[in-house]
Amino acid sequence: MWSAILILFKNNRSALCATVLLLIKRRFKNAGKKEDALRGYLQMLTINPNSYQAANNAGVTLIELKDYQLAEKYLTKAIELNPNSEIPYNNLGIVYLHLQNYSKMENNFNMALKLKNNYVHAINNQVIARIHKDILNSPPPPNKNDRNFRNRH
Repeated sequence: MWSAILILFKNNRSALCATVLLLIKRRFKNAGKKEDALRGYLQMLTINPNSYQAANNAGVTLIELKDYQLAEKYLTKAIELNPNSEIPYNNLGIVYLHLQNYSKMENNFNMALKLKNNYVHAINNQVIARIHKDILNSPPPPNKNDRNFRNRH
């Protein structure tokens, strides 16, 4: 199968990458085989180091695998390769949410919205991130064994 794809796209490397990325996603990621999908994305980057989609998809898969440091690396690469896409900025914002780096998180969500005003994923993530940040920064709930605690109904 792979040799047929290579012959078909012999002179068009970007079309080849797009096709292979789609096959990787369908075959592995959608089947829950995230490690296999990651290997495929990383192999695509060795074939075409300028593949924005492979770098972004590797970063997203690494988020799902909870390897936030490495996800940051690949999403930053995706931004370097395509600085006008809102998608890797949004994904990098998610990385910084998990790393609890709220200033970088907000900067990336804002950049995604600057590039695409009504980008629903960034809007939703911004709201979720603010709630998460507020919960972490709020004092703990009162202890019901504390004599100052009053149960109010």
